[in-house]
Amino acid sequence: MEVMIAVQARLRNSLTSISLADAAARQISPMKLFWNWAIKKSNFPYLRLLYEMHFIAIQNRAVYQRFLDHTSFSWLEIIEGYLPVEMRSKTVATLCGAVFEGLVIELLSTEDIDRTTKALDHFIEMLRHEWGHVKENPVKKKTAQSAGKPAKSAAKSSKRRTAD
Repeated sequence: MEVMIAVQARLRNSLTSISLADAAARQISPMKLFWNWAIKKSNFPYLRLLYEMHFIAIQNRAVYQRFLDHTSFSWLEIIEGYLPVEMRSKTVATLCGAVFEGLVIELLSTEDIDRTTKALDHFIEMLRHEWGHVKENPVKKKTAQSAGKPAKSAAKSSKRRTAD
């Protein structure tokens, strides 16, 4: 169990080193930044191991319930912290986490990185549309608000991203 928690901590520490300022500067959503982080050769084997351990834990809850509880809560907390203020809730964090996890499982199963990456990009655009951020990058808005500056429109960069 301790090894499982150590692997999870390594991934969590690496993931939380991603900054919102970096996401805003690169005109990329935190979810996409997380995806790019997850599929890096240095992180993906650990992510694979975490998922393999998770599925083993699900099959033996009596022994691994502490790991399962810790995994779900800590990741939801991280995801929620990266969401724009107006989207920040456990429900939206759960949705984003579930989509991300489903795509990771699909990638582990098929090794089709192009299709899973495109699916993630599509989900991000759906979120932006649903929350009224079609012309505005929510990451840029959040970092500008936290710095006390007005957010600038990212319509041009948004068009570039969707054209890819």
